[in-house]
Amino acid sequence: MLKYSFSTREKVLIAVLAVIVLALLWYMLIFQNIDNQVKKIDGEIASVQETLTIDNAKLAQQKKMEDAIARYVASGAHITEVPKYDNIQNVMNQLNEVLAGTVNYSMTFDQIESGENNTIERGVTLTFGCGSYTEAVDILTSLARGQYPCRINDCSISDNTSSTSRTGNVGTGNANYSVTAHLIYIESTK
Repeated sequence: MLKYSFSTREKVLIAVLAVIVLALLWYMLIFQNIDNQVKKIDGEIASVQETLTIDNAKLAQQKKMEDAIARYVASGAHITEVPKYDNIQNVMNQLNEVLAGTVNYSMTFDQIESGENNTIERGVTLTFGCGSYTEAVDILTSLARGQYPCRINDCSISDNTSSTSRTGNVGTGNANYSVTAHLIYIESTK
């Protein structure tokens, strides 16, 4: 039989080889596994933090909008729902109803334009006459706070009774005040 006895140098080399094999096994089986899990968890943490940041921004925006709505309601205005596209008949009915007490009103509709957030904007220029400045403001306020959301982006009220403006505006008859306003009605495409 073979009886071989390892020399001290060979024993040291075998011991070093065993340590290297054990180190490689530890690296491959334990360290890499833990490292992969840590990287995976770090990725999940980053994803959750990003989602949290986005959610916090949305929450802040929602709070801001709720505060704006609360201020809007507190100012005496009412919230109107944005109607579906092609609400022209209802807008016409509202305009005719509000302007019925005026003198010689006329309406000119602009081309429909695309707005923001899936909306369209329907512009209309109104010209009408009325008996007083207060009546003109009341009519414009009634239109702005009407059933269908709109904004007044241009308005002029002329006093036809002043000495410098005796002629009045064309189309407003013998009214004391002439009003020209441009309104934009908002409709949803959704």
